[in-house]
Amino acid sequence: MHTTPLELIYAKKFRLPHRSANIIQGINMVAALARHASHVHAALFFSDSIPDRDRYLRECYGVGLDALGDSFCAPTRLRGIRYGYWLLKCMHAARNPVVYTRENTELERALLVRRLFRKKIRVVHELHKLGREGGGREDDAFMSLLSRADGLVFIDEGLREDVCAPPGCRVPSLVAPSGVNLDAFYSRTIVMPGPTICVGYFGTVTPEKGVFLLAEAFSLLPGTYRLKFVGPVSDDVRAGIVHRAGGAGGRIEFAGYVQPADLPAALADVHISAVPSVSADKFLSPLKLAESLALGLPMVCTPLEHLKRLVADGEHCVFARDLSPRAFAEALIALGSCPDLMNAMARSNRSHATSFSWDERARRILAFIEGIAD
Repeated sequence: MHTTPLELIYAKKFRLPHRSANIIQGINMVAALARHASHVHAALFFSDSIPDRDRYLRECYGVGLDALGDSFCAPTRLRGIRYGYWLLKCMHAARNPVVYTRENTELERALLVRRLFRKKIRVVHELHKLGREGGGREDDAFMSLLSRADGLVFIDEGLREDVCAPPGCRVPSLVAPSGVNLDAFYSRTIVMPGPTICVGYFGTVTPEKGVFLLAEAFSLLPGTYRLKFVGPVSDDVRAGIVHRAGGAGGRIEFAGYVQPADLPAALADVHISAVPSVSADKFLSPLKLAESLALGLPMVCTPLEHLKRLVADGEHCVFARDLSPRAFAEALIALGSCPDLMNAMARSNRSHATSFSWDERARRILAFIEGIAD
């Protein structure tokens, strides 16, 4: 049993400003880990366009610099050199270091430094997808890399099965889906529909997220429905959505990108959250699903296994019977025509969201790390 407290080094080059989901996840994860561990180190690099770094973090992510543990902050100039020096210094100085990585390149770097230092440094790697860019399950180099880690954290049980099933990687592992900032998202007031029902989609608006399926489903809904997209969208994708919606295109609103902390306000008029995932063979971060739960939004989802593992049909969402636009439209109508179910689902989702909080995720990961450290 270790008597020296763990020092967790979150090995990621945070470059701000940045809109990607992995930055949202990373910032919130560092804050949650810092609330439950004695020593957490992170490196943040800010553009010169951000004069007040603490204010920027509070406005965008709902956390301040003081919530991010022992954070190293620097300009983006010479980011690679500054980051490399910071990582080496942390790994060398820590008495009981644990390096937490998310990118394969950072895992490789941490393993190399551990070998050079010849000291006990535990390395835990978080996986969101299979293989390297363009690689896959059969990438021997990738599997060899994972096998050298001390622990693996997966966002999805199916992903763990693919990596760890015999004769796969035998490293200790944990499944911990992405979380949600409960304090920020609980601020949204639950609203029931009046004469019109607003279906909302939030996140990056891209075809692989199922937005074209959603647009075609929307074209089949009565005129009392409207559709709202909150998130960045290209001109081509916007045109594709409007085209597929046909005559219903005039009832679609594109609100554009909003900062994560402003999302509850942007979705104040939404009654149903649409989760039209179409990638059955990919392991998508359930961040938007967790956020929908915390916002108290009833959901309609496509019937994919990675979603069914997280929410229950009729309790947290209505699952479409298949991946067709008509099936998704029928599910939207079934939920929208039952206010009592929508109300019960909204409150059930708020309760279920506690299982996806960043704090709960941090506690589970830290307990896992303590277990593999023994």
